[in-house]
Amino acid sequence: MVKVQINNYIKRIIMNGKLLTALGIFFLICGISKGAADMEFSALNNYPVFKPEYTDIFYGKKPRVYLDGEWSYKVFQCSQNDYAKTVSANAACFEGVGTDWKKMLIPNYADASYGSEKIGAIFLSRDFTIPENSSGKRAVLTFTGIGWSPTVYINGKKAAEYRDLLPGWPTEFFQTDITPFLKPGKNVIAVALFKFRKTQRLYSSGIFNPVYIDLVEPVYAAETLVSPSLPDTINVKSSIINSTDKDVQQDLTALVENWKDGARAASFKVGNRTFKPGENSLDFSIKIEKPILWDIENPHLYSLKLFNGDKLIGWERFGLREFKVSGRDFILNGRKIHCYGVCAEEGSISRLMYVEGQNPQFLNNGGDCLRRYLKVLKENNCNSIMRWPAFTRVLNNLADEIGLLQFHMILPVKMYADDMPLRIKRQIVDKKKEIPEFFSRGYFYERGEPDEKTKNSFASRTKYLSSFTALVAEGKARRCPPEIFDIEGRNEWLKAAYEKLGRCIRNNPSVVAILSGDEGFRDCNQAFDLPVQEAALHSTCPGVLFTGEHSYFDTSTDLAGNRADCKAMLRYLDFANPATHGTGGSSMRAYPWPMFSSSIKYFSNSVYGIVGRKLPIFADEVLYYGVLSRVCRQKLWEQAEATVKALFPNGKLDKEKMIKMFSLPGLAAAYTVGDRHERARYLRDIQKKAGREANAWGYRSEIQLMGLSPELGNKNALFTAVAGRTKKMVEQARVNDQFLQGLGATTGPWFDYEMEQLAQLNVSGIGQACPIGKMFKQVYAPVFACLDFYGNRSSILAGETFKTELHVFNNSGSALNDIKVKVVLSGEKGEAFAMEITHPSLPPGEKATIPMAIPFDKKLISGDYRIALKMSASGRPIVENGYELYVFNSAEAVGPESKEKVYVYESYDPATKETFKRFMESLKLNVVYVPKEKLLEVTYYNRQPDKIKYLILSPRSIDHTTAGNMSELKSWLEKGGKLLCFEQDYPGNLPWAPETSYVRLLRKLDYALPATGADAIPLRYDDPLCKGLAARRYWESFNNPNGEMYRYLIAPLSADAKIIGLDVSQLEQPATFGALVIDRKVGEGRYIISQLEATKALEYQDGAARQYLNNLIGEWLKK
Repeated sequence: MVKVQINNYIKRIIMNGKLLTALGIFFLICGISKGAADMEFSALNNYPVFKPEYTDIFYGKKPRVYLDGEWSYKVFQCSQNDYAKTVSANAACFEGVGTDWKKMLIPNYADASYGSEKIGAIFLSRDFTIPENSSGKRAVLTFTGIGWSPTVYINGKKAAEYRDLLPGWPTEFFQTDITPFLKPGKNVIAVALFKFRKTQRLYSSGIFNPVYIDLVEPVYAAETLVSPSLPDTINVKSSIINSTDKDVQQDLTALVENWKDGARAASFKVGNRTFKPGENSLDFSIKIEKPILWDIENPHLYSLKLFNGDKLIGWERFGLREFKVSGRDFILNGRKIHCYGVCAEEGSISRLMYVEGQNPQFLNNGGDCLRRYLKVLKENNCNSIMRWPAFTRVLNNLADEIGLLQFHMILPVKMYADDMPLRIKRQIVDKKKEIPEFFSRGYFYERGEPDEKTKNSFASRTKYLSSFTALVAEGKARRCPPEIFDIEGRNEWLKAAYEKLGRCIRNNPSVVAILSGDEGFRDCNQAFDLPVQEAALHSTCPGVLFTGEHSYFDTSTDLAGNRADCKAMLRYLDFANPATHGTGGSSMRAYPWPMFSSSIKYFSNSVYGIVGRKLPIFADEVLYYGVLSRVCRQKLWEQAEATVKALFPNGKLDKEKMIKMFSLPGLAAAYTVGDRHERARYLRDIQKKAGREANAWGYRSEIQLMGLSPELGNKNALFTAVAGRTKKMVEQARVNDQFLQGLGATTGPWFDYEMEQLAQLNVSGIGQACPIGKMFKQVYAPVFACLDFYGNRSSILAGETFKTELHVFNNSGSALNDIKVKVVLSGEKGEAFAMEITHPSLPPGEKATIPMAIPFDKKLISGDYRIALKMSASGRPIVENGYELYVFNSAEAVGPESKEKVYVYESYDPATKETFKRFMESLKLNVVYVPKEKLLEVTYYNRQPDKIKYLILSPRSIDHTTAGNMSELKSWLEKGGKLLCFEQDYPGNLPWAPETSYVRLLRKLDYALPATGADAIPLRYDDPLCKGLAARRYWESFNNPNGEMYRYLIAPLSADAKIIGLDVSQLEQPATFGALVIDRKVGEGRYIISQLEATKALEYQDGAARQYLNNLIGEWLKK
């Protein structure tokens, strides 16, 4: 029944053919219809696709009994406080399964949802049989992931009780010798654990990773940790268990073999050792003959076998690699390497890796889907992945085999509060103190007069937590004093957790870094815990880097919940991992993308300044994403489609509906309210109101990216646009790779998906690369060449020379020799220019930067051109790349003509005055310049439109001094005057139209960079203003510094707008729509205002800006 429900639901939500992102799967499952949401466990887990051969690298090699598959379960509702009592009262459940028990596939989560499901004690049970030929062997039960507070019974007898460290994480790895509890034939295993709700997929309960029984010798290696010492030595630390009751002497030999073919690489005579009953330690080193290092290009793996005579007592897999930091570079096995790939916020199928909340089988390679996913990522030149918030040994083992670097985020204290086992709470709170009723993010607090509704309702509690500061001010809540903590107990807990974490990853060469904590060191005492965490991690896994997750801040939350200086702790960071996209922090996404290069440099230098040294910056959440939730969530996508249909009836823009959807009443007032934070809050309030009325605000990022086009409703077109935008950002980041790498978080899928098959974890549901994946395959290529193009050029004037740099990257493991790069400029009439650049050689991990100049002949006709790069090394073609740009020929172009006098009121800025004067002199106009001191005389003539018919207000000619005298223009316009007003730096009402205002864009975040805008949006590309510029790329940026297209918007948005723009605020989304060009009739006259910074772009030989200015003046004169 459940399977039918889910299948029917999936069929209803398949959108736009077979394409849907895996994030969509995540939101689909989390936001599933009520009938499905009330199911106690996700139906997606009920497909029998989990096979040990997909999960276990030792499948068929070690004698194992696998306990994955169908288990029976029963839940008894209770609180954490009553959990032990409830288990004791229902101990009969350890004896056998009743008729009222339900079925569940393991591995799985037992967590309640945030809805109506119960929390409490859950009993799980199944039977199993030990093979008859196992006489003399010990049976060792292994859980690779289980929580919370589990107790294990075998045949009705208690066999083990486990202590949680980080529920839901791979630290919850436990082994127990269950031999004394077994009997011949059928046996029964029963587990009791506390079933609780997850918080952001943390602290998960259930048997959520594989479980099996190893059949081993009486003396066996329970754990063997291998530490490479390059180039050819491994240091081995093994835990030997003697399960007998007397000392045992053994003659030990260690054998190292190639994992794939079993060829011997080394052998070592450990010698005779005596092992006492219980646990013993065995340490030794082995030198490997002709070692082969593990690398992303050649992920070579070895096996280490430990023998007692001819009996195998231990077997592990490992790789030889060294990953370290040198200056601001990552070094893999002695060579510099740059990391490119996906991260936690990536919008591709990596989001399905989030779905462990509903589908833990994916992270355990159910249906072999995880292997397929990782392989296709690697095929598309992804070399690293960043995982948050959980990972599995299966994932680590697959990354070892495929050759992917892993950066794992660990959040031990995140949401460290109500959603934490009582045992841990008791450990970190002073034994003499009572545990506070509530914990909040960052610190504990106690509340006064709790009521049952707030106490028990998750929604109420969340609301309560969010208003905590206000409640403190009102005296309704109070912070917990710092002395409530037991620091020694807390440190013991963190030490145990990180030591165990190190043991979990030590033999995985793909795991190169652990990132700890929460963004900005926000969690309680997080930065001050770094010494304890680092020391514990490196005590068991010395070959892994350590840093703070999303952190480079010089303050952290202390035990009292206040921000405190933590600069001394930053020495524990091996590299920086900032969230350069985060909603509350320094977000590059909040800037126009051409500013990206400047943002990278400024941001990186600020990081270096804070930490006191230059170090690598692995930045995730750095690339474009703004369409993620709209594309992937069914409800929001349906709203988006409805928006597009409403905006484009019969394929043409309905301007009236567009204005209704995107106008914000009170917009101008919002820009006068308080500081930038208050303005942002005010804007959010009026946005919410607009969103409720029009359901359109969720789609503004797509409009910013693609413009106003019917293609907004086409996912393939949208993903292609995202790919184009992201390519530009990745190239800028690679050009500036000395400052930044990592580069995760791009909206949209990397692959094609068959939704229903993928939901069933059918590996054929993962197809090949989509537009975004294909783009990454090109720009993430180990060998790559590009121009420093996007940060400073979108078009050019014929007769000018484009000076730039060619960047050649070698991120491969081999040197490049005899490098040749052919550069060809071509247009509508074929090849216009060609040149060849040569470079002798480029070592692995290095970049060559070669200055170059491309001349644009003055005879080139206006139009679209392409610069193509073709690179070869040693005569072999390697790289192709290309760039589109617009060329404007001012000699060929027919400018606007007029015999009438055109009066030009000059700018108050000398540089702007001269630039604009040169431009006006290039036109065939009868120009009369009016200096600032003649303003009163001009306003006198304004009353006589027969004397002055055409008036231009030059760029930057209105200020608070002159604005008052311009109110006379209204009567002149009403009598037939024609006014053209160019871009102004004037935050205020139009002097002749006080109902209309210039609003200055919000300054972005904390960067010392200007508040500028890009991505202008013409309402119609067949408008005369767009003549020759009827392509979206011409309206993304000008050649101005940082790609600036505008600084001000015209508000409110009205029906006479011809080009509109957006203010991208401190948050990740565009905040405000406003006009950039309006064409408005007043009485018998008319005025046009253009806030596009086109005249400034003339200083930078911008051909598109020049074409636009010609179009603008021509259209104004015609009207």
